[in-house]
Amino acid sequence: MSFPNKLPDVIIPVREWGKMFYVIQMENLSLLTGKFKSQKFSDSDLETAWRYAIKLSSLPVCELFIRQLADSKYKQMSMLLQVRLEPDSEQVGHWKKLAYDYCKKIPTDNLYRLYKEALSNKHIVGKAFLIECGEQHNISVSLQTRNLKIIFFGTTDSGKTTMLKQLRILYGNGFSEREYAWYYQKLVTGVIQGIMQFFNSAGKVVKISESVQKLASKVIINEDAIPSLEVRKTVLQLWLDRQVQQALQTIPLLQVVSPYQAYCLSEMYRLLQENTVPNFTDILKTHIPSAGITELKVSVSNVGCRVVFSSSLKEDRNRWAKHLIDTNYIIYSVSLLNFLENSNQANEAVSIFNEISDSPSYKKTPVILLLTKRDLFESTLLQNPGLFHKQFPAYTGTVDIDEIYEYISRMFTKTAKTMFINLLDQVYVSTLMNAIVVEDLSLIQNE
Repeated sequence: MSFPNKLPDVIIPVREWGKMFYVIQMENLSLLTGKFKSQKFSDSDLETAWRYAIKLSSLPVCELFIRQLADSKYKQMSMLLQVRLEPDSEQVGHWKKLAYDYCKKIPTDNLYRLYKEALSNKHIVGKAFLIECGEQHNISVSLQTRNLKIIFFGTTDSGKTTMLKQLRILYGNGFSEREYAWYYQKLVTGVIQGIMQFFNSAGKVVKISESVQKLASKVIINEDAIPSLEVRKTVLQLWLDRQVQQALQTIPLLQVVSPYQAYCLSEMYRLLQENTVPNFTDILKTHIPSAGITELKVSVSNVGCRVVFSSSLKEDRNRWAKHLIDTNYIIYSVSLLNFLENSNQANEAVSIFNEISDSPSYKKTPVILLLTKRDLFESTLLQNPGLFHKQFPAYTGTVDIDEIYEYISRMFTKTAKTMFINLLDQVYVSTLMNAIVVEDLSLIQNE
């Protein structure tokens, strides 16, 4: 999630609550406290703002959020464990003291659960909490090296490759120089394709000069090579053309370009520069079609995890049947957007899950159901509340998001731990993996 200093309305629509992000950036605690008191924000908005404060490592804002939003010492401690501190930070002593104070006021049963949550926390606050628990409450959990096997399969465009990339970023060795070059080529191509698609649409609502049209005719897109500097300068000149910018005031960008191209356009000035190295957000946003079976080995808190990725196509399911031996967890992912855009695809995803989970081979294996693209699902419903009912006329509930989530969960027959997730958010992914390695799926919350 990227929040530049200035968000052009024509590229990224900003809701009213988005102003909170600028208050967080300024670390204006009095103004932020006033917003808490004077405005009522949804849980989703507050959660997004909280994650942004963590991302910025804004310690005063994080502490204010903990004090204002947490309704118990347990919740305060759970939020505190997410805060990132550098070992040499002047704030280390203060945050350790907060951890100690909260720890003393939490019942032992809840302490044990928090202790297991902190096991996978590499930040200094989590370590301080572990020491406090170990010394004062004699709580201990085995840290011996273990190995887990996880099968991760899902429907088309449900986030399998995004999860693969997140695991490499969080727990693996990242990406090679060759891979960075490949992503850069895809990102620059995304910028150029987005500009050209919008340029062609702009010609339908405004008059484009012949000289600019002639300039556009010289742009040739080769998806297999990094566009030349000359091509990049040409498309940027097209984008900045006065008539194109005028069209941008009347044509909604996302009606013309894909969400990926819109992201590339929002980062175009950085991406079009020479020798730009893609950041992790760029890489996560870049779609890679998944095919066949892919294996990845990572270590999560000294626990070796072998993750087998596959599609839910029948031919692929037959191929990875051999992987079921000694499998510790099965993760099945489905895009929530299917429930708004295509009820047939959604029902097919539900049928595949129910068919597989009823198989005797799966009876003793814990199943985690990931309903992905939560952020897009919620923002789409906010703009068009009637979409879900249109796809599922049998639904008689309200437009309340939690009620809709409950209805979707009941469509999947087998009892499974369900997580409504945004796989682009590392907090969600680390929460999932932490729960798996400590073998406590109750740590997965949908707050």
